[in-house]
Amino acid sequence: YNELNQIIEGTFDEQSGLALLQDSWREDKVEIFFQELISNNRVIKNLDMIEIYDICAVGEKRYKKEIPPGYGDKKNKDGIRKYSDLIMWKEVIKYAKDCQKNIIFVSDDLKKDWWNLEENIYEFLPELVKEFEKDTQMRTSENNGIKGPSMKIVPFVSTEFYEAVSNSMGIEQS
Repeated sequence: YNELNQIIEGTFDEQSGLALLQDSWREDKVEIFFQELISNNRVIKNLDMIEIYDICAVGEKRYKKEIPPGYGDKKNKDGIRKYSDLIMWKEVIKYAKDCQKNIIFVSDDLKKDWWNLEENIYEFLPELVKEFEKDTQMRTSENNGIKGPSMKIVPFVSTEFYEAVSNSMGIEQS
């Protein structure tokens, strides 16, 4: 075993490109990453079933009036799945408000119930930005009589997000 281990270690020493793989044998980098996200309150907590059913009931009314997001799924999906975009949207709003965090929102769901498309440029629906700001504002009754600020949302489609990251970090976009 020791001899075989020395051969493997020697191979990794010779092949510097395999160093990351070698490290992953010693510790689970994905596990460490997720534990750090969880311990730093960076993961949205699950809604309970009552909250989900309440969102579905609201969603039924919203979808009849074509209020975004998610009404574009009303024909293709059924049951709770029909409201998955709205449920996710409400989870994001709840997280932003509860944690008082601004949100970078990246989505490639490019339907008209999320984005306007004009001259090959996607614009996040203004009514979603307004809803986010309104629903994330700390009310006076929640904040010792002081009205708090609204959280901000910065929406991207993934290609724009990757471009923004590569530009801000000064690295080439692959």
